[in-house]
Parts: sequence; C-alpha cells; structure tokens
Amino acid sequence: MRVETRGVSRLTMHNITDASRVSRATLYRNFSSKCEVFAAAGVIVDIGNCYAERDVRQWIGRTGERIGLVQVSDVTIGTIAMPGAGTRGLPGSGELPIEEFLRTAIAAGYAGPFEIEFLGLGNVDEDAVLASLDRMDAMLHRLGV
Repeated sequence: MRVETRGVSRLTMHNITDASRVSRATLYRNFSSKCEVFAAAGVIVDIGNCYAERDVRQWIGRTGERIGLVQVSDVTIGTIAMPGAGTRGLPGSGELPIEEFLRTAIAAGYAGPFEIEFLGLGNVDEDAVLASLDRMDAMLHRLGV
C-alpha cells in the first residue's frame, strides 16, 4: 500500500518480510530528499520566547545564516520583590536586551527581516506601536542595518 500525504509519497511496510525487501538505495534516496527539505528550512528566532534559554546568544551565533526570521518582542521580568507580568509586549516596553540579540543575529550573518510581534486584540495603542517602531528603527540604524 502507498500513502500520499500533501503530494509526498510515503513508503508503507506491510510486514517484516516486505520491510526487509526495501532496498538501501530507496531508503537513502528518500532520506536524502527529506534532508534537502530540512536544509532549506529556516529557523525562527523568537526573542520573546527564547530569551531565558541557556546560552541563547551563543546558539543564535551558531545558527547564523540558517535563521529565516527574527521575531522581536519584549518582556517585563521584574524582581523577586516586584515581579513583572512576564508577558510579551512591544519592543522597548520591557527589560530584554533586544539590541544585543539583534547584534548577535546580524554578526552571525543574518540579513533577513525583523518582525515585531504585536500581541493583543481590541483597542490598539497607536502611539505605543509608533514609539516601538521608532525604537526598533534606532536600534537597527545603530547596528548598521
């Protein structure tokens, strides 16, 4: 039996005897084609979600040109005595070292777009959005982008 999923043919094994008859060349060809797809895929660096990961800046530096998009948001962390909300917000509204993240991605060879993650529905604080755009523009200008 052959299964078609999203236009991609998948091997289906009927039993262990049938499985043993599948040639290594066929397995290699299928594996190689899947590796080509993964190699072409980019990685999204979501600053608002990955900021607390261990060695995240080193990881961004190693990922370099495989980054497909840098998504930018900020987080209010606070302190033990006065914790922040811990929710994401517009760049510049929190405490993350956004410019350092951007510098790391650019130094690693990233030359793609920077997406501002805008959370929330309902009334939009247009002044806050414009102020955030100005802050992002100034950061990218300082970084030579």
